[in-house]
Formats: sequence, structure tokens, C-alpha cells
Amino acid sequence: MTRFIVIGLGNMGRQIGKLLKNCSPHNNIIGVEKNLPKGETNLPFTVVDSISKIKLTPNDCSILCIKPQDLHEFSKELNTNVSDPGGLISVLAGISTETLQKFLPHTKICRAMPNLAMDKGKSDTAFYTNDKALGELTNNIFSHGGSPINVSNERDIDTATAIIGSGPAFILKLCHAMSDEAEWQRVPSHLAPKFAMASLKAAASMEDLSKISQITSKGGTTEAGLRVMNKYNFDNIIRSTVRTSISKSHELDHETREY
Repeated sequence: MTRFIVIGLGNMGRQIGKLLKNCSPHNNIIGVEKNLPKGETNLPFTVVDSISKIKLTPNDCSILCIKPQDLHEFSKELNTNVSDPGGLISVLAGISTETLQKFLPHTKICRAMPNLAMDKGKSDTAFYTNDKALGELTNNIFSHGGSPINVSNERDIDTATAIIGSGPAFILKLCHAMSDEAEWQRVPSHLAPKFAMASLKAAASMEDLSKISQITSKGGTTEAGLRVMNKYNFDNIIRSTVRTSISKSHELDHETREY
């Protein structure tokens, strides 16, 4: 049976650990975290404070959820005196397979990018791997938190990081602005966020970008609003946001590799 080792129990790591437990209550899971957040001491799996306390085996699947900046320090704690440490699923933003192999003893590596909607079964996790069996395992794990997307080009993971991983924050910022305007229009403060989120839920349910034209009536309110968005180059703002996020992924990889 595969033993799962979730390394780094921040928001993402805790969600993945709970997801693994939900996949099967019998899953053998160990969490690794030096500073467990207050209120998270009753996790449904064992937690140790250092990876040095675990001897990796070929049957292990390590899921790396630490900050990219902490990879070098983490690699110092890892017991590398093993011929086959099992598979590695990394959710580190920007850190390439090549860089991971520079610091870690793993040869079977998968890069994955989920988001925090996993607990609602709404995270469509993108993943790339150099190992078929590890890819099947990754697909099985994240299928319990949404619909996995297997990509064949590793660079697509950096784009997925910007859109799937960071994208929800960009969308929620748009909703925040809509909520603020609703309040300015004297909608009660407890209703304004509901107005904005109603718009988000409706858009998400359509799952088709072409629906914009169906919503837009000639000479109507939607057309008037879209005209303002076009005037201020809304598309360029969003594309620039995504590009900047992708560039940050590349920067993190370069900085980590040259450490």
C-alpha cells in the first residue's frame, strides 16, 4: 500500500492531506510541518516536525507543499541515503522538474497545480509528469477534488499556476470591486457581496466563454458596461496580470536553481 507523506501543512497541504483521507479512510498519511497553525492540531493523520524523521521507501508518495523559497533548506533535512525514495508530487509554484531533481533524490516526479476549491470538489488540477504510474496516481488523488487536467508540456504548468492556482484570487478581486460598487449604490453591506457572488456563480455555471454574446442585448445594460471595459483595455489588464504571474514562476525557478 502507498504511504503518503504531505510535506508542508499550510492551507494547500492541509487540504491535500484531508483529501487523501477522504479518498480512503485507510490511507496511510504522514504530515510534515514544523509550525502547525493554531486550530489545526486535530488533523486526521499523524504529523511529525521534520522529514528527517522519515525514511523514504519505494512505496512512498511524497507531496511537496512547502514554499518554493524553502526548497533548499528542506533538501538539507531530507535523508538522501535511499536508492528509491518513491514518487514526488510537487505543488510548488514555478519550480521545474529539473530544479527539483537538482535538490531532491527523486526520479519519478509530477508537478501539479490545484487550488483551494478542492474541499468543494471544484479544483480542476493541472498536472505534468515523467512517470506513467505516478501520473495515474496523481489523477486518482485529485479526481476526488475536481477534474484533473493532464498536460504534455511542462511549461503549461506555469500557465496553470497563474490561471488555475492564482486565478481565483484575480476573479475574486473583480467580485470585490463589484461588491464595493454595490455598496456605493446603497445596497446594504450584507447584500452587496451576495450580489457579486451571484454573478460569479452564474458565470461559472455557464462554462462557455461564448455566452457573453448571449447575455449582451444590443443597446442594453450589459453592452454599456462592456463598452467601458473595452475603453479601459480590461482584456489587456487581465492578460498582463496572468503574464506577470507566469513570469514570477520562471523567476522563482531561476532563483531556486541558482541558490
